[in-house]
Parts: sequence; C-alpha cells; structure tokens
Amino acid sequence: MAFVGAIAIVINVFLYQAYEIVAPEPGYNYASTCGEDFYNKQGTEMSCTELGGKWTASNGDMKNGYCNTEKAPCVVEGMKITEAYNLTRFVIYSIIGLVLLVLGTLIRGQSVVALGLTYGGLLTLFIGVVGYWGDMSEIVRLITAGAILVALLAFAWRKFGSDETAA
Repeated sequence: MAFVGAIAIVINVFLYQAYEIVAPEPGYNYASTCGEDFYNKQGTEMSCTELGGKWTASNGDMKNGYCNTEKAPCVVEGMKITEAYNLTRFVIYSIIGLVLLVLGTLIRGQSVVALGLTYGGLLTLFIGVVGYWGDMSEIVRLITAGAILVALLAFAWRKFGSDETAA
C-alpha cells in the first residue's frame, strides 16, 4: 500500500513542477502591475489616493493611517491575473486528474499501479479544485462538487462494481 501512496504523491509533485516550469505562478507581488515603488507610495493620504487606494485615518489623525489599496486599479489587475492563472491550473489539473482516474480504472491485473494512478488522479483533482475554489462563485462550486461526486461514483462503480470487499 505504501507504493500506491508514493505513486500518487510523486505524480502530483511531478505535475506541480512541470506546471511551474511551463506556467510559473504570478504570485502576490503587484510590482508588475503597480510599479516597483508601489508599496513606498502608500505612506500619505495624497499618494494613497493617487494610487487609487482609500486612506483610513488612525484614531482620527489623518497623518497617521493606512492605505487600503484593495480597489486600486493596478491591484485589481493583478488579482485578475492571479485568478486567470488559478482557472487555467484548475482546468488543466481537472483534465489530468480525470485522465489518471480513467487510466487507473482501465488497468487490469496491476492493482498497485492502477490504485496509484487512481489516487494520483483524485489528488490532482483535489489540488486543482482547491487552487481555484476561492475564485469560484457559489453555483460553480456546487456544480464542480457535484460533477466530481458523479465522476467518482461512476469510476468506483466501474472499478469495483458491487464487490463488498473493495476499499
């Protein structure tokens, strides 16, 4: 059983590394969309509002406060880039996860390899969904969870049938 877990984990480590090489994660540094000195420009009310942020005074003192840049155009653009990356990763991981599930279901006679591919597919699906879950709307979350449940039940039925001893 240790080989099954090892196959599943190594499949996903390999996929993660391959995806990082092909499409590196944009990260949460908005220097590319806001400029290198973005964080240095947030210190005063005037510079904050020039960035598109909202200045909040600290204890009524307008000089001492903080800049909320959540709605600043360059931050919103950076968030859209990150969301697009997460969506792409979700789609690719979902496709690969389903392919691994199908392969694991179709392989006969090599139970360790078949289960390793199946569990690897499940883990790939999980990683893909979790990476995009926060960007999904409630209805898309429901549809995604339902589709995965139907797929899992179908693959389990195909793989194990009505065998009561399958685990």
